[in-house]
Amino acid sequence: MNKTGKKVLIFVGVIAVFVVVCVLLSLRPVETFYEKYSGADLNREVAGMERTGTYQGYLREHSDAAYADNTVDVDITGVTGNEGVELKQAFEGADAAVLTQLDSEATWTVDVPKAGLYNIYLEYMITESHGVAAERSVRINGEYPFTDAQNISLTRIWTDGGQKRVDNQGNEIRPTQVEVFDWQSCRLADDRGYESDPYLFYFEAGSNTIT
Repeated sequence: MNKTGKKVLIFVGVIAVFVVVCVLLSLRPVETFYEKYSGADLNREVAGMERTGTYQGYLREHSDAAYADNTVDVDITGVTGNEGVELKQAFEGADAAVLTQLDSEATWTVDVPKAGLYNIYLEYMITESHGVAAERSVRINGEYPFTDAQNISLTRIWTDGGQKRVDNQGNEIRPTQVEVFDWQSCRLADDRGYESDPYLFYFEAGSNTIT
């Protein structure tokens, strides 16, 4: 597979704190487990203990698929959805946009000319709310491709509000943060940083749905 030819599927629009009691453990005599595990293969996967639905497992399932070398546009005006989905014309500088409310579900049908692994590229604006990131789930052809596709975060834009101030020691005081409501763009990715590259989604050739 050739990563250099990879293009994107364009989708325009929108502690637990564990308390460890270790005092009693510290009273146990120090012992080694060299003899106990001598000759054992500690790298072997234990049947029934592996995680299911992981992104890496999803990539292994499609290890023979090519990285797409083409771009596919999604017509956002062809959206279908429940009552929480509304198509807007000439919205905030965009020719059209899809407004999705809490618990809404929007679906697009897209014709993919070549089967392969695609990124999903999104242009979006988050409206005023409680100041937290927006979370969305993504289904391809009615199914979650991997577990983490159920929780994808879209960030907000923050900037300094007011002039910088200093205290009587000359130290800068962090200014209040205010939110900016503007268009952003991203390729859907893992916001926790476990995956350094944007997610890859497998699409069959022909008609597919993105929800």
